[in-house]
Formats: sequence, structure tokens, C-alpha cells
Amino acid sequence: LPKESFVAFSTRRLAAPRLAWLNGSKLSAEDAVAHTYCMPLAHESSENYLSDNRTQFADRYGGIGVGYCGGSARCGILGEIQIKGVGKNQLHGSKPGTAPEHWHSSGTLNIVEAGREAIWSTICNSVLPHGAVPALAIVLTGTRASASCVIAGREQAPLRALLLRSPALRPAHFLRNVHFDTANPPNVATCSDTLRTSAAINQLAMAFTKAFGLKSSGASSTTTINEGLIGMARRFAAQIAASFAKRTFHGGLCCSNIALDGRFLDFG
Repeated sequence: LPKESFVAFSTRRLAAPRLAWLNGSKLSAEDAVAHTYCMPLAHESSENYLSDNRTQFADRYGGIGVGYCGGSARCGILGEIQIKGVGKNQLHGSKPGTAPEHWHSSGTLNIVEAGREAIWSTICNSVLPHGAVPALAIVLTGTRASASCVIAGREQAPLRALLLRSPALRPAHFLRNVHFDTANPPNVATCSDTLRTSAAINQLAMAFTKAFGLKSSGASSTTTINEGLIGMARRFAAQIAASFAKRTFHGGLCCSNIALDGRFLDFG
């Protein structure tokens, strides 16, 4: 993706992260702990964080099903890892005149949500033809998720967690986002969504080449894109048909919850 598809934000290192689950075949414990950076919340103590800061990048996307956010509103990419639950970044948005919905309003991820992601990505990788974007690790922050996620009758918010996974190209990365206002909040230092989409589409041939291993030498970008679109449609058809036949329904499938190569993601 081009630079126009990303916004940068600052995160801090956790003082006492605890590894709750690890996909040992994909990531080492040392690498998992090295990626324990997120944004402090108002109710969290400064003692839960160190002074070490790292810049993460949130990816912008659009399409039906994204709502009023500008993309990965509670995710950040650090190196080769995407971290879900890092806190609310500049891509968070809500419908004008309405209260923000509670699941994404704080940018947190709780241990139950993270567990679902790990379980379902593992199941889908085992039974579906194109699998899922792998969950790599779940790390507990030592704090609790936003109080806005408290279920009636529960005394306190659940444990806050970070989900580490591989980044993935999605159809949504190449679609317009007509609801997100890049000028609100004003600290979104980025280009318009029209320019973002145009710059992303200019990279679509390269994206398909990498996703499907297409031959790029001598082929025009139009040919590559056509081959990629056909390949994507075939993979989506096989993946969705298998998920219905095996009763492993995604439940929230949209253009941002499936990768270009047919893998499912975002199972919360």
C-alpha cells in the first residue's frame, strides 16, 4: 500500500505485559513481548507503562460495512506485526449526532474478544480452503478494558488484551470511504480519501502479483488486475461455500473482514 493509506500515531511500551497465548509455530515469545506497545487510557495508571515510545501505523480503508471509521481505528502496524486493541487512533469515527458505539469507542480489546479471534482463526486455518489471517499471540496489558464495555451486572470491565496478527491486504484498502471525515478530528494529518483510494488502486496490480504469485514480467497492469480479480472471485466463492458447508459462518463478512487471497479475519 502507498504512504497515503497510513496514518502514524504514538504508542508506549507496557511495563508488565503477560503472554496469555502464543502461536508458537508463527512467532517466538521474545518477539511477541517486543511488540507490547499501545496507547494509555485515561483510567490506566502511568505505572503500567514505560517511557519507551514507538510509532505505529493505522491503515485506511473503506467500503460497505466499515461504518464511520476511516479504517483500522483500534489497530496499529509495528514492523511486520499488526496489533489489535492498541487504543483509539485518528481513524476512529462515529455517525454525526449519535453516541459512539461502545465496542470501538475506546479502541480497546478485551480478553474474550481476543480469545475468539485466536480460536476462530485457528479453526478456519484447519477446515477452510484458504484459511484465515493467523493470530500470533495474545498479550495481557495488566489493565482492564474500557468501562464502556461492561455488561450489565458485571462489577468491572474485563481484562484488556492485545492481539498480535499478520497484516493483510483487503478489498477494503482499495475502496472509497464516503462517511469518514478526514478533517474531523483535525489532527488527521493525511490526504483526502479520494487521493488515498487513487494511490491505492495504482498499486493494485502489484498487490495481486504478490497475493497470487502472478507473473509480472511482460504483463500489462490491466491484464494483471483482470487475472487478480478473477482469482479473488474464485477464492472468495470457494471460501464462502466451504464455510457454509462446514457451518463455520463468519457472521460479519464484509470487504474489510476478508483478505484479497480469501483468508478470513476479524472474528469478534
